[in-house]
Amino acid sequence: MNPSLFTQLSDSLADEVARMAPRVAAIGLRHGRHLTATVWKDDLILASEQALPQRDAFPVRLPGGGEAEASVVGRDNATNVALLCLSAGTGLAAPEPGTLRTGGLALALGARRDAAPTACLGVVNSAG
Repeated sequence: MNPSLFTQLSDSLADEVARMAPRVAAIGLRHGRHLTATVWKDDLILASEQALPQRDAFPVRLPGGGEAEASVVGRDNATNVALLCLSAGTGLAAPEPGTLRTGGLALALGARRDAAPTACLGVVNSAG
């Protein structure tokens, strides 16, 4: 018996989350809070500029349980992006850019405080 289309989609999404899990990290904030960051490449992570407090450095929990310090390299409030440099590299290269189309499915990954991945599925509202 062939798996249903729904089961195939579900399995594919779970596989993609597992493949991308090494790209999410958790930036430690105060009072037990954290902010998800995306590991862009070896020693650089991206986060929401507006959600990142005005400090120069932050503790970061990396995928797989590692920890590092991250220093703010730059902030751009126009695009809501903050770039931080990690004190220890992740060994990851920059990902290949994908194709974005209006109406396509978007899999958004986040990180729990321990850097374990979380996932949400949505539809691309507008591209370009």
